[in-house]
Amino acid sequence: MNAAPIAIALDDVRLLIGAALLAAGGLILLIAAIGQARLPDLYARLHTLTPSYTWGGALVLAALAIGAWDGRFGLRVLVLAVLLAIVGPALSHMLANAAHAAGLAPRVGKLDAEDAP
Repeated sequence: MNAAPIAIALDDVRLLIGAALLAAGGLILLIAAIGQARLPDLYARLHTLTPSYTWGGALVLAALAIGAWDGRFGLRVLVLAVLLAIVGPALSHMLANAAHAAGLAPRVGKLDAEDAP
């Protein structure tokens, strides 16, 4: 039995999984970019920013790691994805804390048409 067709099939599956992760991460980042443009203030924008780069960025990096030909490179990218997922929420919290300490108040109430960005 020839193992070459099996290796090619497994390689295709690996690349398909990487493409699916890349598409999912790109979609999350696109939705977050739309949210960044639509939301009125820093605090509301942080609600789209934190999950987007935590999940979207980690998915894109995981897709790169799965699609990598070199195992060491893939491992490094996976470590970077894990660090991004761990550190991202803490960075957003620090940004919100700094904005609050600087006196930036969140918008409250219903936005009018002239207030929308």
